[in-house]
Amino acid sequence: MTVECLSRSWQARLADLLASSNQSLLIAAPYIKQDAAQWLLDTLNGRERGQSIRTTIMTDVSPQSVLSGSLDIEALLLFTESLQRVTIFDIQRLHAKVYIADDKQAIITSGNLTSSAFGINYEYGMAVTDSELVKKVSNDMRDYAKAGRQLRRAELSRLSAASRDFAGQYQRTADRMGAEVRRGLTREWDKIAASFGAPPGLHETGSARFKGPIVEVLTLRGPLATPELCDAIQTSWPYLCDDTLIRVARDGTRKRQWRHDIHTAQETLQTAGVLRRDKVGLWHMTADGRAERA
Repeated sequence: MTVECLSRSWQARLADLLASSNQSLLIAAPYIKQDAAQWLLDTLNGRERGQSIRTTIMTDVSPQSVLSGSLDIEALLLFTESLQRVTIFDIQRLHAKVYIADDKQAIITSGNLTSSAFGINYEYGMAVTDSELVKKVSNDMRDYAKAGRQLRRAELSRLSAASRDFAGQYQRTADRMGAEVRRGLTREWDKIAASFGAPPGLHETGSARFKGPIVEVLTLRGPLATPELCDAIQTSWPYLCDDTLIRVARDGTRKRQWRHDIHTAQETLQTAGVLRRDKVGLWHMTADGRAERA
């Protein structure tokens, strides 16, 4: 059988997949909890075997996920401490839950790497052993990874430390105040990520995540037209610019979503007095914008 249906009792099938891996393991899940990560490591039959497997972890490291308790940064740190050949990618808007061993078998499921997904939730998925199909899934996941940003242990440690106080505040506040806590953690995470080479405003969403890169590029390079600005941002931060996401306007015009987001961010910054556009279409930092950045 090349495809097997998996219902609520899918943890045992995942254990079989983990036990079968000898060379590589790929895990894609936006939510990863520490207890489930420890179970996975135990299932790999100890540290010695885990050290020999090339492991790729793909997740969505967002302030909201951490504050709500859906994602444990400590789980990611556990992987870096227990596995010698591990690479962790932060992929914004990741929703896929996929587990692949040696490019020979895969589980595609609704279940995250959490104890709730293993024993409480009504999950459903498929186990695939057809080699060609598994390779296709694996290649697609690795393409997703290209849209992500690699996180190393030093950065994860600082993100974890910054999150502890904010998480406590978030649990004690009302919903309205929780938004303030989330913004505070986002600002702190952005500072940490920037110190590791990430663009300003990395953890913002939608067009807001491009405001920092726009300001940085124009500050360093001077006035630019929108196409040149887009090219500069894509060159510096390719993981922000996913060419597979297409926006279709009401008139049927098709445009890459990230380019549309940059255009929206330019207008927002122009309205705020940070940018101005001259008669030939070049975007400039205003005096106020330069002062604010300084």
